Amino acid sequence: MKYRVYQGSKTKIKSNRYANTTNKKIEIDWARLVINNNSCPRCCETGSEIGIALEIMKELVKNVGIDIETRMHEITFDEFSKNPLVSNRIYISDEPIEEILGALVGSSKCCNECGDNDCRTLEINGKIYESISRKLIIKAVLKTMVDMI
Repeated sequence: MKYRVYQGSKTKIKSNRYANTTNKKIEIDWARLVINNNSCPRCCETGSEIGIALEIMKELVKNVGIDIETRMHEITFDEFSKNPLVSNRIYISDEPIEEILGALVGSSKCCNECGDNDCRTLEINGKIYESISRKLIIKAVLKTMVDMI
């Protein structure tokens, strides 16, 4: 599997051209607050988890003929101030990850770049996630893939 890194924080994983299915694409869009090239620890952890999830899934997507493309969007503090829950939000092929996973969206105090704002959390089966783990990202991508193959 090849990685192609594009300007503008885009990472694209191309699937194997020899896969038996028609190439289809899953898009992962992730937005987070960025101030002076920095994000809060929650967003930094989610960013790392996205990278690890992509690495784990690369062989699977190669073999089923699905491409995964990620787009990382920077939110300004002005945008964040109007609605802090837009930060650290992930869409998988235009569907919010919380809808795919049946999660509840909540909020809790954050730190650093976020100031005194309450930031996005997800609650699944009574467990609250302040950052989005690779397990949740992989689960959401797999659910999306099942509908595609």
